[in-house]
Amino acid sequence: MKDFSGVSFHGAFRDYQARVLQNANRHLADRKIHIVAAPGSGKTILGLELIRGLGKPAVVLSPSVIIRQQWGERFEGAFMPEGAKADDFVSYDLKTPSLITSVTYQALHAAVNKLDLDDRDDETGETEDFRGFDLMKTIKAAGVKTVCLDEAHHLRSEWQRALEGFLKKLGGDVTLIALTATPPYDSKGAEWKRYHDLCGDIDEEIFVPDLVAQKTLCPHQDYVIFNYPTQEELQMISERRAKAAAQAEAELKSGIFAQAVQESGILFKWANFEEHIYERPEQFASLLMAAAVSGVKLNSQAQRLVADYTDQRLSSDDLERAMQLIIDRPEIFGRESSDELRGRLESRMMLDRGSVCIENNAAVEKALISSIGKLDSIAQIAQSEMNNLGQCLRMLILTDYIKKDLVSVVGSDEKLTAMGTVPIFEQVRRSCSADVALLSGTLVILPDKILPQIKELAKKAAVGFSSTAIDGVGYSKVQFQGSNKNKVSLITEAFNMGLFQILVGTKALLGEGWDSPCINSLILASFVGSFMLSNQMRGRAIRTDKNDPQKASNIFHLVTLDPTVSDKPSGADWTTVSRRFDCFMAPAYSSRVIESGTDRLDIIKPPFNAQTVPQLNAATLALAADRERMKKSWEVSYRATPTQKPEVSDAVETEGVPIKLGGGNLTSAILAAVFFGLLALIVTAMLFVPVWIRMIIMLIIAAVGVPVCISLFKKAGAGSTPLATFRTVSDAVLETLKRVGVITSRDCRCEVFDENGRLYAALKGGTNREKQVYSQALGELLSPIDNPRYVLMGDDSGINSMAVPSAVGNKKENAEILASLLKSKMQVVYTRSEKGRAALMRCRKNSLMAQNKGVRSKRAVM
Repeated sequence: MKDFSGVSFHGAFRDYQARVLQNANRHLADRKIHIVAAPGSGKTILGLELIRGLGKPAVVLSPSVIIRQQWGERFEGAFMPEGAKADDFVSYDLKTPSLITSVTYQALHAAVNKLDLDDRDDETGETEDFRGFDLMKTIKAAGVKTVCLDEAHHLRSEWQRALEGFLKKLGGDVTLIALTATPPYDSKGAEWKRYHDLCGDIDEEIFVPDLVAQKTLCPHQDYVIFNYPTQEELQMISERRAKAAAQAEAELKSGIFAQAVQESGILFKWANFEEHIYERPEQFASLLMAAAVSGVKLNSQAQRLVADYTDQRLSSDDLERAMQLIIDRPEIFGRESSDELRGRLESRMMLDRGSVCIENNAAVEKALISSIGKLDSIAQIAQSEMNNLGQCLRMLILTDYIKKDLVSVVGSDEKLTAMGTVPIFEQVRRSCSADVALLSGTLVILPDKILPQIKELAKKAAVGFSSTAIDGVGYSKVQFQGSNKNKVSLITEAFNMGLFQILVGTKALLGEGWDSPCINSLILASFVGSFMLSNQMRGRAIRTDKNDPQKASNIFHLVTLDPTVSDKPSGADWTTVSRRFDCFMAPAYSSRVIESGTDRLDIIKPPFNAQTVPQLNAATLALAADRERMKKSWEVSYRATPTQKPEVSDAVETEGVPIKLGGGNLTSAILAAVFFGLLALIVTAMLFVPVWIRMIIMLIIAAVGVPVCISLFKKAGAGSTPLATFRTVSDAVLETLKRVGVITSRDCRCEVFDENGRLYAALKGGTNREKQVYSQALGELLSPIDNPRYVLMGDDSGINSMAVPSAVGNKKENAEILASLLKSKMQVVYTRSEKGRAALMRCRKNSLMAQNKGVRSKRAVM
C-alpha cells in the first residue's frame, strides 16, 4: 500500500481553510475534529488535507455514490503526485482497502452486518455482497487509523448503529474527522445528543455570508412563488376534510373519550395526575370536554380546567388534542386503547409523523404539496428567468419523482395531472422558449438539435450512446452505457457548454454532491422540508463560476396556499418553507440586514386571495429580475471594517421588554446625592472646627456617599430605557445559564444593541450550540407566557410576570437564580399544581409580556 510521502495539495488554501488547518492540532486533542462549512466552501479539500496531515490510512464515509466518487476525484486532481495512478491510492471497496478508502454509509452498514447490498432500484444505488466478509480483520490489516464522516447528519438509525460499532471495534487510537454543511440544528434534543456524541463539539463553522463576502460563494437570494390548488384539488381536499371530520365524530360517538377518562381514574385521583395535567393542560381540557359530551360528569377541578383552556364548545381542534393525548400517553389511558386508536387514524391518513390531523390531515397536506398548480408557477418562473438572462440562463429544477410512466404525455395535448420530472419537463417545453433537458437515473430526454454534440462528447468519454425520437416535438429519449456517473458527467458538461438552458432532475441524483457551477437559477420543486436536505439542494446554485465572475443566483421556492386562510400564508408548503428558512441566511429585501427566517421576505403581506397573490408573484419576479440590486444588497449588508469582521450569531429580536424590571427610584438617587452634598456643605461651613478634622469628616462622607449614589443611579438607570431593561434581562439569562452549567465557555458575553427601534441580543463567544441555547432561552423569557414549569411573578395579579425558560426551568433553585439576577423582586411560582395553575392563568391573562408578540429568534450577521 502507498503512503502519504510525496502527496501534497497542489493549490493554495483559502483564508478560512488555512485558519481551520492552523487550529487543527488543538481541535484534534480529543482525536475528533468537527467542521461545519457551507456547500461550495471546499470541505472535501479540507478533509483530504487533514487526512494527509494525520499520515495514516483512512476510511471516508459518504451518504451517496456521487459524493463517494468525488473524494477520489478531488484527491486525484488536487493531491496525487504527478505521474501516479489513482488506483494506487484510492479504493471504493471495503474488501480491497487502500490509502484512502471511500465508501458509502450504506456499504459500511452492509459490511458490518454481513449483508448483500443491492440498491439497484435507487437512482444512486450500488451493489456488493458482504456475506461472509470479515470487515474488521480487513480494515485492521490495512492499518486504518483515520475515519472521515462526510455529512454524518444523513445517518439512518441502523447506519449509525453500524458506524458506532465499527468505531468501537477499531479502538481508541482512531482519529475522527466530521464534515458537514448542515448540522441537525432543527433536530430534537435526543437526536442532537446522538449526533454530538458521534461527532463531538463543532470546532469550526464557516458561514455563507462570510463566503459570499470573500467571493467563495456567489451572491444569491430566495424567492417564494404562491399558487392555489386547482378546482379538482379543492374538491378533493374538501371531501377528505369532511371524511376526516366524520371519522373524528365517529370516535366521539364510540365513547372512547369517556372510556379513557373513566379507566384512567383522573376524576377520582386528581392530585395524582396534577403533574401530567398541567404539563398538557389544553389536551387534558379537550379530552375532559369530549368525555363530558359523551355523558361523563366532571368534578369541580375538571370543570375549572375546561373553562380555563377551552371555549366550552367542542371543536375539531379539541378532538385532535384529545386523540393526541390518548395516543401519546398509553401509560395513563392504556396501551391497548392507545394502539387501537393509532391504528384507526393511520389507516385513514389522520396521523402525520405522529401528530393527529383532522382539518389538515396527511391526505390534505399531500394534496397541497403535490398540487399541479405548481406546474404553472414553474413555467412562469422559467419564462421570466429566460427573459432576464436569455441564452446565459442555466436553470436547475429539482423534484422528488421521475414519473417515467407519464412520458407518453410529452408532445401531446393531454392534461398534466401529477408532479415529477416528466410533467415539469413537458410543462416547461410547452410554455417556455428555452431548450430544456431531463436527467434522472432511468430517463434522459434531450433536444434533437444537440444530439450530434452529445454523441461527440460520449465518444470522447468512450461511453456508448443511443437515442429514440419522441414524435413531433424535437426531443429524444437518450441512453448511455454504464453507470449513472457516465450520464451525469456527460449531461453536466453539455449544460456547462450551454447546449440547453434548463435542466429538470431529481433531488436523489442531482440534489447533493453534484457539481455544476454554471447554475444561476434554481427551482426547488421538492417536498423535502428538513434544513439539511434543502440546504444541500440550495447549494447547487450558490457556487461561484470561474467562467462567470459576475454570477448571481436566484432560488425559487413553491408554495401552494390553503385557500381557507387569508390573513397569513397557510398550508403544509408554507410550514415547510418556514422551516427551511430558519437556517437560510441572505439579505432582507428592504433593509440592510443579513438574517435567517421568512421575515426577510418582507413583501409577503396579507391579505392572500385570488386577486392579491398574482400581484405578489409579479412583484417577486420583478425583484428577482434585478440581480444587480441583489448583489448590491450583499455588499451594503455585510458591514466589515478594517479592524472587525461581522459575526454570525443566533440573535433575539424584539421591540422591548414591556414589564418593569430592576432599576430603582430615580428620585431616591437624586435625594441621596442632595443629602450627601448638603452634608458636605455643612461640614465645609463649620469654620470653628479644625481643618484637619473637617478633612477627615469630608473623606468619610465621600467614602460612604459616592458608592451609595453611584449604586442608586446605576439601579435607576438599569430600567430607565428599553435598551437598559433589555440589557438587564439579557445579562441575567446568560449568567443564569452559566451558573447552572448549561453554558460552560468562559469567553462568552452577550451583545445588545438598538437598530431602528428594534432591540437585538446575541451571545458572542462560546460554542454554536451555546449560542443557540442562549437565543432560545432569552426568546422564551421575553415571549408571551404559554405553559412553563415555573413563572416569575412581581405581583399577585400577574401583570409583572415572565416565563422561566425551559433550559433552566427544570429546578426551582435554577429559577430562583434567574429571579435574583433580574434586579427586581420576583417570586418563583411552580405551575404544576392546582394553586400554581391558578397563578399561571392570571399571568397568561394579565402579564404585560402578552404585548411582546414580535419576539423572534434568528441567525443574523452582527
